[in-house]
Amino acid sequence: MMKKINKKGIIFTILALLISSIVITLFFSFKEVPLDNSSQNIKIRIQQVNMYITQVEMYIKDVTKISTLSALDFAINQMIDQNAYYSDFDSALQRCMISGVLPTPGNEGAVIACPDSAKLQANINEIGAFAAENLTIQSVVRVNNIKLTQTTPWQIIVTVNYSIKVEDSYATWDAVKTLNQTVNIVGLNDPTYWIVQPSLSSYKYLNAFKQVENQGLWLETPSTANYVTVNKIYFKYENAPSFLNRVRGNMSNSTCCGIASIVPPLDSISNPDLSNLDYIFWKNNICSGIEENQYYRFNFWKSGMTEIDRLSRVIPESGYGLNGSIVPPSFATFVNMTNTSYIDVLTPTCTPII
Repeated sequence: MMKKINKKGIIFTILALLISSIVITLFFSFKEVPLDNSSQNIKIRIQQVNMYITQVEMYIKDVTKISTLSALDFAINQMIDQNAYYSDFDSALQRCMISGVLPTPGNEGAVIACPDSAKLQANINEIGAFAAENLTIQSVVRVNNIKLTQTTPWQIIVTVNYSIKVEDSYATWDAVKTLNQTVNIVGLNDPTYWIVQPSLSSYKYLNAFKQVENQGLWLETPSTANYVTVNKIYFKYENAPSFLNRVRGNMSNSTCCGIASIVPPLDSISNPDLSNLDYIFWKNNICSGIEENQYYRFNFWKSGMTEIDRLSRVIPESGYGLNGSIVPPSFATFVNMTNTSYIDVLTPTCTPII
């Protein structure tokens, strides 16, 4: 059963418009130039080829964004379908974008065809075919390498190294180029909410990356605490893994790009060995990832904290926000909610594994 974000049609539409735009620009910008040795004709032709190269480079940068988003969506949903991570997510994604096929998670000897919108190399080849047929320009672009990095929580940087060779009657242009393109990850599915070892937990569900709008309003009305918990929304948190770490199956923290969400207490089992912070909750339920030798459980009712309880939820029917959540003390400090009048101090029943 494939779980997809509702972007497939949009991606194909944008890609079609992008290809149409560059084709129209090139077609109407080129005029037929006699193939003779007239210096003026040679000058015009060289200018046309230079314009073609500029347009192709712009197209490659734009189509990289589209293809990366489509490939990420497809690869993540394949992991969700197979309940398994890739041994090397970055290599699998590169194979999809360059060769057009994706290994099957958990059985990487088998492959599946990627959507056309994810095939970066094939989409680039379309412009070369158009140029050869309509502009009498021979051009070849070969994608050599694709690298994923991250310096901010909500975007990744896609670095594409490619070779480009353009041949015309009057000149040849040959170069190796590198481009950087940013891709927003909001709206993609988080595999950590689904790929859970059955021996550790039978509780799992789909959750897409959603960015909190007002992260600092933890104790305000309306409360960020309620907002992120009830709606399963992510917030920047340096003790948590980044998007790239999550899709790579690596729960290590990222100080630049860590993001976390809270598994709602009403959806989970209250367990002093299991934090409601998602990256600890989904890791397992035997203390792995506990940051301190004690946990805090928010209990806004124990001292009649009606105001803080009100801040922690919108209406009773919508869920209870942070109330009941078990978190490391460092998180309570992070959200400025350390008042012992509404905190139960819990001692893990097993030995924390740092």
